[in-house]
Amino acid sequence: MADIKVFEPVLAPDPAPGEPAFEESRARFANDAVWLLAQGGHIERFNLGLQPLAFPELTIVKQFLTRHGMEGLPLVIVRNRIVLHGRYPTREELARHAGLAEPPPPKLMP
Repeated sequence: MADIKVFEPVLAPDPAPGEPAFEESRARFANDAVWLLAQGGHIERFNLGLQPLAFPELTIVKQFLTRHGMEGLPLVIVRNRIVLHGRYPTREELARHAGLAEPPPPKLMP
């Protein structure tokens, strides 16, 4: 199973107007990451505000940030390759990158 690394922007305490969709996608991704771990997958998350030293440790992340800046985050890396940037992966994408079978859709809360 492949290791997935996700480099995320700083977690804002209060989303700016117009950013609720990003915060919703971050919350959905958090649930999907927990799902992936429960399936035996491996995922690491690095937040720029909490772990800033993790970002320049990987050359690929450092080069990405030089070219695209923080606006390109979140950044998803699998097997030292960028597989996605600018948005969080879906559950299906996480499963595919981890080498799992297609997952069932997430259950919606009533």
